[in-house]
Amino acid sequence: MSAGQPGIPVVNAPLSEAQPRRGLSPLLVLAALAALYLLCLPLRDLWYPDEPDLAEITRQMLLSGDWLQLHLYGRVFADYPPLFFWLAAASAKVGGLHEFALRLPSAIAAIGLLLMTWAWTRRRVSAQAASWTVAVCGTFFLFTQHAILVQVDMLLAFFLGASVFLFDLSRTETTPRSRAMLAALSALSMGLAALTKGPAGIVVPGVIIGADCLLHRQWRELWKVCLVCAAGSVVFLAWSAAYAEQASTENLVYFIFKQNVERFLTGWSHKRPFYYYFVQIVHGIAPWTLFLLACLPWAWRAARAGDRPQGLALTWFCVVFAFFSASSSKRAVYILPLYPAAAVMVGSWVAGRIESGAGRRSLRLPLWLTAALLAAAGLAAAACLGRAQRMFPETRGLAWPLLTASGVLMAGGLLVASALFRGRTARAMRMLPLVAGAAYLVSLGWLMPTLDASFSAKDDARWFDTVVRQEKGEKLGFFRPGKGVPKESTVLAFYGNLDVEVLHTGEDIKAFASRQPDGVIVVADGDLPEFRAAGQRDWGGVRTFRIGSEYFTALRGQPQDAH
Repeated sequence: MSAGQPGIPVVNAPLSEAQPRRGLSPLLVLAALAALYLLCLPLRDLWYPDEPDLAEITRQMLLSGDWLQLHLYGRVFADYPPLFFWLAAASAKVGGLHEFALRLPSAIAAIGLLLMTWAWTRRRVSAQAASWTVAVCGTFFLFTQHAILVQVDMLLAFFLGASVFLFDLSRTETTPRSRAMLAALSALSMGLAALTKGPAGIVVPGVIIGADCLLHRQWRELWKVCLVCAAGSVVFLAWSAAYAEQASTENLVYFIFKQNVERFLTGWSHKRPFYYYFVQIVHGIAPWTLFLLACLPWAWRAARAGDRPQGLALTWFCVVFAFFSASSSKRAVYILPLYPAAAVMVGSWVAGRIESGAGRRSLRLPLWLTAALLAAAGLAAAACLGRAQRMFPETRGLAWPLLTASGVLMAGGLLVASALFRGRTARAMRMLPLVAGAAYLVSLGWLMPTLDASFSAKDDARWFDTVVRQEKGEKLGFFRPGKGVPKESTVLAFYGNLDVEVLHTGEDIKAFASRQPDGVIVVADGDLPEFRAAGQRDWGGVRTFRIGSEYFTALRGQPQDAH
């Protein structure tokens, strides 16, 4: 890369050459983001659909003492490998089985990924680019959202990102020992990524670094890529062998082929069109969407000019985006592993423009538009107050947090615009992550906990805990005809400390009633007619409640001698 190219940071340049007089403090940015994530962990209940599932599986792991295979409702749960649940269970053993402990692995993974991204960018680009990269990545909407959820994807993003960063750093070392150590850590990260969510944890980083080597015609380097991927596979294969021996080969085959290969090829779950991620990434990387669009052509030119870090980031972004777009099964969170690469490109581009007085002009258009969008989002939030109160009738006190979030967004947009109007582009840029952080603090720390009344079933679960006589071995019945394990029941099992028996047919209901004549069965309102037809006895409704968007009725059986 030519050092004379404007806007492209010099790779491995002395830090004093790239460090401006005033800029973002990386330690302050990291500390603020870490505080934001950790503060918000315990403030709301576990919400359907994903969090209660993983929480209940963790509870079952602690109860059974079986740390090799996962269980749900007395059955082997073969949808995930165990690493996330190991960490969540270990956290719960130390701090108790509650929201903070269960969400802590995701928060630590998010903070660790920010630290890794900062260290790599500082080493390979510049100190100021590293600070901006952390500020950008840590305030991406989707990144912030999943940093405080009980979900496996942030842990996957951490290990996948670590494997790419470590492999690239191994290529810059001068001693064989350092290169070998970093390559071994990259392989270990791949293996742990696979233990988090499956073979994609090895395939995706292998394709990223392999494609980077191919694009630079480093044919010999491909052997190193293959060796690292093979070494990472050993970790996954060791668990697979132990799992197959204890849980059966059938469960292992189900996990690898049904949950990975078949889901990828056929989209039997979460099937979406090919353009799905083009839409999702627009709000997923807010408020930096326009900056990513502006910097992509620059990253392409920088990569072609020989800027290896930008070339790797662009390859990383494209591989993850294309890989998951090719999958028939799609969820917005699946592309979380590309967010560090997007942040590297945006952060490097912003830092380069701020360091160059002439380059600051190219920041003004995306800044003006982003300021307008922030103000518009604030106005829209205020305008939707009445509708929100009608949508969530169980929630009281929604007006204050919603209007406060609206005020933060509008005020932030006006402050950014005011700085731009006075010609202070660098100040306007520094305001943007502050505005985003303030909006997240209000939304995640106040607004979302207020919505617990509408989205949480904790109180309902605790009510079931009082009516299901567990000391007599009773279970809570959950009727779902012709379906598998109902996800909605996990929140009742977790918060109520209940054993749940899933009922699919009239015969299941009859067997349940013979064991528990005055037992309790939960039925979705849409399934009530089928339950009445299959129940073969009288059941009386005792409670109606909501989980997610669906309403349920709890019915208690009446012993036959009572008629």
